[in-house]
Amino acid sequence: MVFLAVIIFVAEFSVMLILALLPPLSSGTEALIDSTILLLLLSPTYFSLFLPLKRYYQEHLRADEEVRFLTRRMLTVVEDEKKRIARDLHDASGQTIAALQYKVGALSSTLPPEISQERKELFGSVDQLVHQLSDQVRSLMGQLRPQMLEHFGIVETLEWYLTELGEQRRDLSFSFHHNGSSERYSAETEIALFRTCQEALNNALRHAGANRIEVHLERNEASVRLRICDDGCGFDPLLARQRKRRLDGIGLLGMRERIESLDGKLTIDSAPGRGTSILAEIPVL
Repeated sequence: MVFLAVIIFVAEFSVMLILALLPPLSSGTEALIDSTILLLLLSPTYFSLFLPLKRYYQEHLRADEEVRFLTRRMLTVVEDEKKRIARDLHDASGQTIAALQYKVGALSSTLPPEISQERKELFGSVDQLVHQLSDQVRSLMGQLRPQMLEHFGIVETLEWYLTELGEQRRDLSFSFHHNGSSERYSAETEIALFRTCQEALNNALRHAGANRIEVHLERNEASVRLRICDDGCGFDPLLARQRKRRLDGIGLLGMRERIESLDGKLTIDSAPGRGTSILAEIPVL
């Protein structure tokens, strides 16, 4: 802007200097000559400076659109792969574990009455381990790709997910609030909201030292908004963005890229000792 102001000042000064050297003219003729000379002086600047800048800006926009397209494509591929792995776990490991549970139960029912208490406890511990393995596989499948998301939508899925976390972490208080809308969104939007909530909660559980975590989901006329709040130790968002290329910053960066790839916006409000609030907003039709 300063450079442009200097160019205009020099051009206008040159016009005034040229007009001062000419004999007195009528106001209309002087204005015409002023405009013509000024146009001639600024035309080289326009063609040498502003056209390249315009082309650079257009190329930057195209590059930004390409990056956004590639980001969405990459996220789609990753989600498809997670879905495939979850399906394979269900089809292979799920059936095997179910058969193992049945056989352990059948074997336990055939134990003779005179068997020692130690052996009974051994069979009981084996049965318990099989059930734990079943729960772990089911939890892993839910982390990879919750089936509820495809069948019931984001509201029921978040309710289920927070209930599961509450069962695992009874030392924390989880709450979920929504404005009563069970509207379904596009698959991309729903998975983006779920992954953002998942990553935000993982960060809160691992780093925040929070006692209470709240999740809010609401739909307005133009967008769907997801807010995750905790009362933990908080952090400096600016410092986290400066460290975004390091491994410890990839979570926030991934959330931001996922939301922005859908033309949305991610806002992080936090400070050391003040907790954290993460707001994801995605436009919907």
